[in-house]
Amino acid sequence: MSAQIDPALEAAVFEAVREAGQPDATARRLVGWLTELSRGELTVDDNEQSLSLILSTLIVKGQSNED
Repeated sequence: MSAQIDPALEAAVFEAVREAGQPDATARRLVGWLTELSRGELTVDDNEQSLSLILSTLIVKGQSNED
């Protein structure tokens, strides 16, 4: 099955991510995840891994990597 998400939705994801000051990698991963969801091909483990990858791209202002 080759389901794609609506181009307007994809554009909206990229715009929202940019407006939030997040990297394009976040938008690309979100679009990829939404595409896989639309195909119905994600297992629970795949879904958790995808969400973890998306979260890893987020920039949290004021967060320090120092302990």
